Amino acid sequence: MVLNSLKKILLFSSVKSKKLIETMADDESTCTKIKSSAILESRLVDSFLTENDQIRF
Repeated sequence: MVLNSLKKILLFSSVKSKKLIETMADDESTCTKIKSSAILESRLVDSFLTENDQIRF
């Protein structure tokens, strides 16, 4: 399977939440020149992993 073909649809609890999250990701994307999907992925992974570097590794 090609990694670029992996996709997942996100379901939001409200239109307000969706717009807020997309706007924040788009703003960060504009500032950092990173795709908003990569920003969302990074934030999601970080929310599940501990901040302890030894455990994270």
